[in-house]
Amino acid sequence: MKTFLILTILLSLSFLWANTLPVVEITSVVQRQDGSRLVDIIYNLNDADGDEMYVTLQVSSDGGSTYPLTCTQVTGNVGIDVLSGNDKQIVWDAGIELPNVQGDNFFFKVIAEDMYVVDIDGNVYRTVQIGNQLWMAENLKVTRYRNGDLIPTGHSNSAWAGLSTGAQCVYNNNASNELDTYGRLYNWYAVVDSRGLAPEGWRVPSDDI
Repeated sequence: MKTFLILTILLSLSFLWANTLPVVEITSVVQRQDGSRLVDIIYNLNDADGDEMYVTLQVSSDGGSTYPLTCTQVTGNVGIDVLSGNDKQIVWDAGIELPNVQGDNFFFKVIAEDMYVVDIDGNVYRTVQIGNQLWMAENLKVTRYRNGDLIPTGHSNSAWAGLSTGAQCVYNNNASNELDTYGRLYNWYAVVDSRGLAPEGWRVPSDDI
């Protein structure tokens, strides 16, 4: 049986100030009438702290009762490093994201978060402040050490048990179903590797933290 370590990474800095949450106001949602099924979302974004923000678009097809979809087919003022300002625009390609869904009961949320971290692969993680410490709120999914070297994967159970170097895998070897839930799993050699597993400025928790 493989011995796994699922990591939650802790920022090594302490916070001595209170964070002010960003404020988002959607001012317009218009579907284009050119047959493209593109939807233009215009919004205002304000963060009193002046932080760069991680912006996502969520869609409800049941009149706003639930928002199960975080859109990936989006362009514009969305993703990481978005700054405060008015008349920000997101263009959503509903034809690609939901090709078989039609209706007039769609509702939208623009979510802005000013506490997040990005790993070397470009994965974005939400964070949570607990006391004077900032923790990742999602499990690590990185495939490379901080210096860019790949973390080996693809080992059998027996090979994993005999390793003396860093390795990673996906739970049940099922990336399509398990990666977002559990992240990637790392052996201890990957955790303590001097090339660094945690994103820049972050570290693996220890008993001293």
